[in-house]
Amino acid sequence: MRSNTSALHAARPSDLEHVAADTKPALVVVGGEKESARRRRAAGDAALRLCMVLTMLPRSPRRVAARAIAVRLVAAGFNITLRTVERDLQKLRTVFPVELDATHKPFGWSLREAPATFAALDDEEPVALAGE
Repeated sequence: MRSNTSALHAARPSDLEHVAADTKPALVVVGGEKESARRRRAAGDAALRLCMVLTMLPRSPRRVAARAIAVRLVAAGFNITLRTVERDLQKLRTVFPVELDATHKPFGWSLREAPATFAALDDEEPVALAGE
């Protein structure tokens, strides 16, 4: 099991308002916010950022540079770098029909012309997806 001391040493003593007796990182309060809540928010921000990147991609043959996406994300309030956007695009490329045009600089990103097809759902799957 991993030691919890790194979570404690990462925060300044003045930031620690409360440490539970068992010192689980999820119970360390830093600056009035639980660490687990901070991690969930960061994961939520990343998911939102990935969705926003998808909406910024034009259909092929049009393309957009990663730098242009980064500028728009920073304007939307995300604290990211160009490298973060490049990593996001590579992640999206593994799941969605995102393609890279490396024939001209700056390299361009787009969604493939033909959308991905999904297998048809059986009678029970729509109900399961709806949560009923």
